[in-house]
Amino acid sequence: MARLLYMVEHFPPEMSTGRLEFELSQELIKRGHTVTIVTSFPRPYFLESPYPNKGRFVYWERLSGLRVARMGPEFSERDNLFMRGLEYFLSFFSFFVGGLISGPVDVILCTTPPITHAFAASLLGKLTRRRVITRVVDVHPRALLELGFLRQGTIYQILRLMEKLVYRNTACLTTISNGLGRNIVEAGATPEKVVIVPNWGSAEGFHVSERPVSLPPRVAGKFLVTYAGIMSWPQDLETIVDAAARLRNEKGIHFLLVGDGPQHELLVEKSKKLRLENLDFVPLQPKQEYLRILHASHVCIVSLKKEMVSLSFPSKMLDIMACGRSVLANVPTGEIVDVVKDANCGLSVEPQKPDDFAEAVLKLYRSPDMAERMGRNGLEYMKQHFTVEAAADRYEKIVERLTKH
Repeated sequence: MARLLYMVEHFPPEMSTGRLEFELSQELIKRGHTVTIVTSFPRPYFLESPYPNKGRFVYWERLSGLRVARMGPEFSERDNLFMRGLEYFLSFFSFFVGGLISGPVDVILCTTPPITHAFAASLLGKLTRRRVITRVVDVHPRALLELGFLRQGTIYQILRLMEKLVYRNTACLTTISNGLGRNIVEAGATPEKVVIVPNWGSAEGFHVSERPVSLPPRVAGKFLVTYAGIMSWPQDLETIVDAAARLRNEKGIHFLLVGDGPQHELLVEKSKKLRLENLDFVPLQPKQEYLRILHASHVCIVSLKKEMVSLSFPSKMLDIMACGRSVLANVPTGEIVDVVKDANCGLSVEPQKPDDFAEAVLKLYRSPDMAERMGRNGLEYMKQHFTVEAAADRYEKIVERLTKH
């Protein structure tokens, strides 16, 4: 059995962004491996109460059988871009130190972005003569450039150099879709290093509690259209609010926005200005409650702005499929749209077009049997293609291959 060090930016209690790494680690532990996690402190808006020992440079804890090192520093309370950028670079040093003090390991695993963590893992691998597996879920720094967060300047060139060195020094590059795999190769990776390991749905979604979910009273008996997740600029949540305004006279339809994030207050204010009575906001929920809300909904939303070219599909879409609910994909053309079409598990619309979004909601509302059938299709498709057990099988084979050389 292998001793694994896993370096990942976010981890529970941040379930929306750290769920996959947590579930993969849990599955590997079940199979007899040892997993040590190096991660950051959870962001405050994902917590119901302040996290203990926040402010320390390193804090060790035990979490569901995992040995976890929380690394500081943290400067940003609400995703201020400048402070997040500062953390982006400083976290390279803290994660490198976290890896050094984690004890002997056989293989180092990391998830990128941010590319600075992958760079720390690659240098640690060089120093300790251990093989590194890098799990690539987005191509940085190119994605930052395309989104306008970076310009073609010194910082971009530094990050691009880090990316090249990561691809050169990493023994294996896993990624979640063929599209991302092609982008990694275009960015300089050796094709032979790239292995496709898709994301997976939450097994908890198969066994959602039947206990009544706590929702606003005016939701009762309505056709519920739900977005649940982080509320930030890339998610195009303004389109959902605008669509709700267009459907305000459809008394049988109600919208629900669940979660928190940098755009939350702006969305609430917009809803108040529009005087929407068919839209409610619900705070960020624990994992089981989040899944129960998805299960209580009729349609669940995956949403990205048109600038966010979709080369993969987010874990929240797999949660929706695991709960047997139809997907309304408000996303650019890409892997998400392809899966919705292949699985026949929902409808897709072009982002930032509230009229089209509203029309899709009406279509599902007026054809409840179709919406229910699409939900069942998504569940069956997920069971066949996207499970943590299948992902762990692939990672075990990679680890076995790397430890033999």
